[in-house]
Amino acid sequence: MKINTTYNEFLNEKKNKKTSIKSKVKKIDKKLKKTIDKQEDLAKTAKELADSPEPSDKMKASLAKVQLRQSSAKAQELVMRKEAEILKNKIKTAKKKERATNEDMKHVKLFERFITDSDVTRWEREHGKLPIPKEISAMAKDMLKAGFIRKDTTLTQAKLWIALEDVSWIEMEKKFGKLVGKFYGGEFYNEMADVISIKAAYYAYEVSKSIQDKVANGEDVEPAYYELKTYFNAFGMDYNRSRIFNSAVSQLEEWMKSNKIETL
Repeated sequence: MKINTTYNEFLNEKKNKKTSIKSKVKKIDKKLKKTIDKQEDLAKTAKELADSPEPSDKMKASLAKVQLRQSSAKAQELVMRKEAEILKNKIKTAKKKERATNEDMKHVKLFERFITDSDVTRWEREHGKLPIPKEISAMAKDMLKAGFIRKDTTLTQAKLWIALEDVSWIEMEKKFGKLVGKFYGGEFYNEMADVISIKAAYYAYEVSKSIQDKVANGEDVEPAYYELKTYFNAFGMDYNRSRIFNSAVSQLEEWMKSNKIETL
């Protein structure tokens, strides 16, 4: 057994060790928290100095707004980096499962494939039409029109439905029947369990309606981060290191930019 190791060998060994996904995500989360804290400070500064009669304070407020936009862009970049690392890890895991030959792993592989609208159409032909509430369908239509979702299909509506119910597929079955439980707890389980993006889109959409009311009434509109923070606080939701909150901020910023919404 080799006991003595040179310093260079130790460094090389340390260098060759791959950083775990958990460690990578943790580091990104730390940077994200610092960025979010900075956004709060900048939003507060811009708000406090906006009405100051001093020219220097007005310039400081303008600078804070510019820095807030830069900070928001950085936060968005960090969120995308985090999602990329998680996705790469999922791909790595999926490849391992693809190499497996036993029946159990084949079953898992089936559940981890990408789901398409045609899969849902086929499922409904085989089992029956999913009883999606009219208000969910109407909301999906409005979200599409506002630009918060890319398409209004049964797959999108089904995901929005379970996201807003905020329960497990078992609870969906108890509340809406066996057909619904079969859909959410069957081959679409993994797809329907990941509701981060659709929830973020929904929150951004809800806040966008509030912003439209403010604009119509001639009221001041704050940056996307601050508007969403107020919304989350109003409903007692945690926004610290929240992937849903960060994604919602990015989506709302894009909407405000497309609609030329001026902020403080």
